[in-house]
Amino acid sequence: MSVVQEFRQTTDTAMEDLDKLLATTSLKEYMTVMEAVAPNLRAWLARYEEFGRTVTDKATRDQLTEIGDQYKTLLNKAFEHQSSLKLEPQPLEGGRKWKMPRKMTRRYCKKTSCRKMGFTQKASCRPWKNCY
Repeated sequence: MSVVQEFRQTTDTAMEDLDKLLATTSLKEYMTVMEAVAPNLRAWLARYEEFGRTVTDKATRDQLTEIGDQYKTLLNKAFEHQSSLKLEPQPLEGGRKWKMPRKMTRRYCKKTSCRKMGFTQKASCRPWKNCY
């Protein structure tokens, strides 16, 4: 097997791993897949550097560079995909929108006028009363 064929085979495996990364829909899933494929990506990089040092034939070097450039483009897309993913908010128990407990109770908030409340009280009562 020639150097180019061997390198192309290694690159194809690494590109499949990058395709898995691009298929993820959440940051958590992306990080899980990244942990699984990171050794393959490191191995590809090591092979790329090794071929770069050992290959002296210009035509072969050009082919390896072309394959490497394709891979690097896909790798950049994978990193852009990672930055486009957002951390999913964790759902609260019981379908609530705000974390509990709050400093002020619902009962206190309903019976106290906004004029008598300070900043912390108004903030604590925000789910039940708009004092701002």
